[in-house]
Amino acid sequence: MASTVLFLNVGQGLVLGYMSILTAALSAPDSSIKTDLASISWLAASFAPAAIIGGLSTCFFMDWQGRRKAYILFNIPGIIGLLLTYFAQNYLTLLIARILLGITGGGLHSVSIVAIAEYVHPKYRCMFLNCKTVFFSSGIAVVHALGHYIHWRRAAVMILIPHILSFIMAFMWTESPAWFASKKRFEECKDAFFWIRGRSNSSKWEVKEMIKAQRERLSNNKKLTNRIYFLELLKKITRSDFLKPFLIGVCAVIVMEMSGRHTYPAYALQFMADIVGSQTHYYYYYTISLDLIIIVSAICSSILVRIINIRTLLFCTGFSALVALFLGCIYLFLVSLDVISNDRPWIVILLFIVYFFLSNLGCTPIPITLAAEIFPLEHRVLATSLLSTFACVILMVNLKIVPYLLVLIKAYGTFAIFGTSTTIGLVALYFILPETKNKTLQEIEDYFYNRNLKNY
Repeated sequence: MASTVLFLNVGQGLVLGYMSILTAALSAPDSSIKTDLASISWLAASFAPAAIIGGLSTCFFMDWQGRRKAYILFNIPGIIGLLLTYFAQNYLTLLIARILLGITGGGLHSVSIVAIAEYVHPKYRCMFLNCKTVFFSSGIAVVHALGHYIHWRRAAVMILIPHILSFIMAFMWTESPAWFASKKRFEECKDAFFWIRGRSNSSKWEVKEMIKAQRERLSNNKKLTNRIYFLELLKKITRSDFLKPFLIGVCAVIVMEMSGRHTYPAYALQFMADIVGSQTHYYYYYTISLDLIIIVSAICSSILVRIINIRTLLFCTGFSALVALFLGCIYLFLVSLDVISNDRPWIVILLFIVYFFLSNLGCTPIPITLAAEIFPLEHRVLATSLLSTFACVILMVNLKIVPYLLVLIKAYGTFAIFGTSTTIGLVALYFILPETKNKTLQEIEDYFYNRNLKNY
C-alpha cells in the first residue's frame, strides 16, 4: 500500500513541477498556444479549486465505499487530464486538463494521508509520511531537469507512468481496518488488521482497543439517529475533540503552504530567474541544484524523524530556516536599492539553499504527518477533507498572485510575505502541538478525548 502512495507522490510532484516548464513554454514567442500573464496564472491556480472539489468528494466517497475504492476512482481524472494535455491544441483544453489533474490531486491527497495513517505501524508512520515528501520532491526535480530538454507534450506522457502504476497497484490493497470498524464489520476489521500487521501481541492489543472505541462511539450514536443530519454534523464539528486537532491542522497547513511546498515548484524557474537574473543561463542549473538539495533534505528528515521528537525537529529547523530566508530577502532588497552589488549571487543562493534544506527537514513534511495522525477516527475523513480544502484555498491564492508579486515586489518581497505567514503558524503550533511520535492512533485519539494525558 505504501509503495502505491509513494508512486502517486512521484506523479504529483511531476504534475506540480510541470507547471513551471509549461509556463515557460507557453510564454515563449513561438508557442503554438497563445497566452498572457493572466491566462497563465489562471491555468496554474485552477488546480486548487479543482482539488477542493476532489477533496470534498473524496470525503463522502471514502466514508461510503472505503479507502481502496476511493483511491482507484480518483486516479482516473488525472490520467484523462494528462492525455488531454498531450493532445491539447488550445488554451481551453489545457485548462480542462489542469482541472482534472486538480480533482485527482485533491482527492488522492486526502485518501493517501488517511490510508498511511491507518495502514502503517506507528513506529514507521512518520517515516513513511516523510517519504511522501522525498518522492514528491523527486518528481519535481525530474520534471524540472527533463523539461529543459524535452517538449512539454512528451513530458505529459512521462508523467502518466507513475499515475498508471499507482492506479494498477491499488487493486492489490485490502480495505482499511479502521473503515471496517466504523461500519461495524468487526471480524473483517480484525482480518484486515492482522493481514497488514501480523498477529503480534501489540497488534492484537491495538485492534482490540480500536474496536472497543468504535463500539462505544457507535453505541452513543444510536441515541442521535432521530436528529436532523445537519444539526448532528454541526454538533460534531463544534466539539473540542474536533476543534482542537483541526486548529493544529490549520496552523500546520499554513506552515507547509507558506514555506513554499507547492508554490515554489510551480514557479521555480521564474523565482530563480528573478533572484540571479534571467540574462544568465545559470538560473536553470541553480533550480536543479536546489531541487536536489530539497530531495536530500527530505531524505534526512525521514531518518531524523525516527531519532528526534516531532516538536524538536519542527521548531529547531523551522525557526532556523526563517532566519536564513529573511537574511536572503534583506540581501536582495539591498541589491535592488543598489546599496550592495549583485556580483556575488552565490551569497543569496547559499542562503536560499540553507532555507530550503532546513524547511524541508520540518516545515514541509511534518504538517503532512500531523494531518494523518491527529484526528480521531470519528472525524478523520471529514476533518482531513476540510483541511485539504483549506490547503487548496491557500494554494489557489498563492498560485494566482505569485506571478503578479514577482512583477510588483520581486522575489524578496514575495518570500518575505511567505516567511512572515510561516512564522505566525510556527509560533501558534509551539503552544498547541502535542508530541505524537510513536503513539498509536488510538492513543492520540484518547488525548483529544481527554482520556489519557500522562504521556504528552
